[in-house]
Amino acid sequence: MDQETFNLSIRKFLKMVGVNSQREIELAVGKALETGTLKVGDEILFSPSNKRVRVASIEAWAAAKAPLSASAGRSVGITLDDQIFVQRGEVVSHADQPPVDVELRFAPAVASRVLEATWHPSQRVERETDGSLRWTATVAGTIEIRLWILSWGADVEVIGPEELRRDVAATLERASQRYRA
Repeated sequence: MDQETFNLSIRKFLKMVGVNSQREIELAVGKALETGTLKVGDEILFSPSNKRVRVASIEAWAAAKAPLSASAGRSVGITLDDQIFVQRGEVVSHADQPPVDVELRFAPAVASRVLEATWHPSQRVERETDGSLRWTATVAGTIEIRLWILSWGADVEVIGPEELRRDVAATLERASQRYRA
C-alpha cells in the first residue's frame, strides 16, 4: 500500500458559502493529524457514521499556499468534495482502513520496554497482576499495527479483533514451519 494510514478527530465543521463557483462546501477542522499522511484526492471515511467522501483540499494555518498533503502532528482543515453531515468527535481515516479497536497482551519479560514509549496516540495500558500488560488502541486499519505486533514475536498475544488474531497466528505458524524444515 503506497499511502500511510492516518487518524484525524473532528473538532468542528464550518460552512462556507460562495466558495468553489458559488457552491456551499464544508471545512472539517481537526485536531492535529494523529498518525499517517492525508492527501488531496484521498477517499476518506468518517466513523462511526460510515460516510465516505474525497478530500478536495487541505487548509493549513499560516500557509502561503494550500498544501497537497499533511502529515502527523500538523493541525489541518479539509474541504470535502461533497456536502455531508457528521458530528463533532468523529474519526477520519482512509476509506480502506477504517478504525479498529485492537487489544494485545504483552508478556512480563517485555512489559517495561512497552511502557517506555507511546506507541499510538490512542493507546491505553494496564498492568496485570501477573506482570503482563494489556494494551488497547483504536487504530486506522490493521496493516501497520500487524507488522508492529509481529516484531514482538512470542512476547505478544492479539486478544482482538479475532480476524487480526487469526492473521498473526497464521503468519507465525508459517514462519515456524520454515524453521522446522
